[in-house]
Amino acid sequence: MNKKLLVLSLAAILAAPAAFAAYDANSDLNNGANDDAVDKQTVNIIVPEVALLQVTDADVALTMPVPANAGDGFKTADAQTSTPQALKISSNSEAGSSAARKLTASIATELPTNWKLTITPITSAGTPVASDLVDAIKSVDIVTGILNKKDASGTFTYTLGPKADGDMMAFSGAADVAKAVVITYTLSDV
Repeated sequence: MNKKLLVLSLAAILAAPAAFAAYDANSDLNNGANDDAVDKQTVNIIVPEVALLQVTDADVALTMPVPANAGDGFKTADAQTSTPQALKISSNSEAGSSAARKLTASIATELPTNWKLTITPITSAGTPVASDLVDAIKSVDIVTGILNKKDASGTFTYTLGPKADGDMMAFSGAADVAKAVVITYTLSDV
């Protein structure tokens, strides 16, 4: 009888799942007690938000030529364009979002009478739009649709001219003193 009981006990032990290293039906657990052929681990990833912008630091000088004759105004054909200025953009958006950013140029006060300052960007970071600062327009979007883009070789130019061909532009100051127009560029959510 002891032999039969011993054989039955041994058979019961060998028939247990642990003895055969069977696969655990609940393989989602990762607690060390349920080792099997499938396991999981969570990886927490952080990618920071980026909204970086850099434009040329140097001042730009634009000088309109004097009309040739009495009775003439300033001509649009004589508008003065700056050399290309550097425009660098790095911008990302939230994962899964289709919300884009835009680049806005703004000035604190209106330009003097009949002045028109056009900003013309060239960039692959979004959709560039040539935009005019004139009259009461003190803020314009110059690049739209910026979505997970970067551009280290973008440029823009300024063109100063009369609001309309033949307009008399207000002069900048006594003794041809330059009027400083500070333009603020802002990369923001749409």
